[in-house]
Amino acid sequence: MQNALNTPARLRYMAFGIMFLKGEDLRGLPLIERMERLRKVLPKDPLSVFSSHLRENGKAFFEKAAASGEEGVMAKRAASRYLSGARSKDWLKIKAGRRQEVVIVGSRRHGGHASIGERW
Repeated sequence: MQNALNTPARLRYMAFGIMFLKGEDLRGLPLIERMERLRKVLPKDPLSVFSSHLRENGKAFFEKAAASGEEGVMAKRAASRYLSGARSKDWLKIKAGRRQEVVIVGSRRHGGHASIGERW
């Protein structure tokens, strides 16, 4: 992030989860169902990337990610629920040994206005 203004940026909005949709709490739904709902509402835009769920060949996917310079991968059980404020063995961060700086944001509508990164 310190060098962000000194070099050209290749920014992408990586969409990998949805917890609420139109007032409905989706956290209790299985990952696969939440991902499908996210895919349906994510705008088609070259800067937006839908992070799909890979069901097989996880080791090969990790090796490809590591070879291409990615920080690592997130391994999530397809049936896992979203547990606010908790960790579980259903989600594992598998690092490739490299580091990448990212900003994770959330948004929600409140009173007709979109809020980015709001704590609640």
